[in-house]
Amino acid sequence: MRIPLRQEAGAPQRLTFPAIPDQRRGATPIRLGATSDAGTTVGYYVREGPAVVVGDTLTFTTIPRRARLPLRVTVVAWQYGRTSEPRVQSAAPVERSFLIHP
Repeated sequence: MRIPLRQEAGAPQRLTFPAIPDQRRGATPIRLGATSDAGTTVGYYVREGPAVVVGDTLTFTTIPRRARLPLRVTVVAWQYGRTSEPRVQSAAPVERSFLIHP
């Protein structure tokens, strides 16, 4: 089965993903606020760092005992597009990085 890397048919879309401020160790979960100008639902994943995303909430995981702070966390917002009418192209992913301080 071939899965295309990008949806290239349809109207273009762009993502807006606000910056995430630096956090302190033990920070509470953060609601992520990326939007698509096409009105499609935005997905997220953590590219690096001690965190996970569930829905639109970033939650911090346990920082290893020997880790040296500050630690960088990078979150990526993405949107594949829509293959049914009205078609929408894949959006370029947008990354936001921030640091976790002691």
